[in-house]
Amino acid sequence: MLNLYEKDNPSPPQELLDKVAKLEITLGIEGSPIVHPDHDTPASRFIPVCGWAHAGEAACYDELPLGWQQRVPTECRDPHAFAVMLEGESMEPKFSPGDMLILQPSSEAYSGCLAVCRFKDDGVVFRRVEFLPDAVRLIALNPAYPTESYPKDAFSWIYPLWGRWTQLWR
Repeated sequence: MLNLYEKDNPSPPQELLDKVAKLEITLGIEGSPIVHPDHDTPASRFIPVCGWAHAGEAACYDELPLGWQQRVPTECRDPHAFAVMLEGESMEPKFSPGDMLILQPSSEAYSGCLAVCRFKDDGVVFRRVEFLPDAVRLIALNPAYPTESYPKDAFSWIYPLWGRWTQLWR
């Protein structure tokens, strides 16, 4: 049996997370929500922070190497959920730089929802989206930023926002 926490030799948080991740892989439940035994509400689980989303001009997006990825807690039920770190101020005052945006790639974005959009040319932005017959309109919450429209085929993906995780202590 794997002992995740030893009284005489406490593990640092990252070491504990690594042990939990290895255990999840061994058991074949990696990324699966933990369900409370008395009801079917999922408890928090950790998902990877895979890159950045820009709240400003579209910025280059590179997935972080596995060893560099942070993990954040969520109750999102999407088994493929992941997070991206927000940069820029176009979605202020509701969203701030450093917020972790939790995305649900198994769900389809709809008009009016908040979403992270990855352009085929590798730029990524976070906006409220509106789907038009032949285009996608990207709307910033900060009025200092313009509303822009792009052809639907300009995007690699558009994933809706499930929620955010914010670290207050910096």
